[in-house]
Amino acid sequence: MQRDSEWNITRRELDREAEKSPEEQEAWKKDAWYSVMFEAFLGTVGLVFRAIRSIFSAI
Repeated sequence: MQRDSEWNITRRELDREAEKSPEEQEAWKKDAWYSVMFEAFLGTVGLVFRAIRSIFSAI
């Protein structure tokens, strides 16, 4: 019973995806790219702050 309801949900999601235009289907790639770049930016900022802190602690 539960498998049937899970399958129906998945099937509805797939049907909704199929009805979207190609531009809407590709939108997740742009969102994922921004997310990855934001994480990379935060990592870089963290490394810069760590380097500054190590320079000042060595003085």
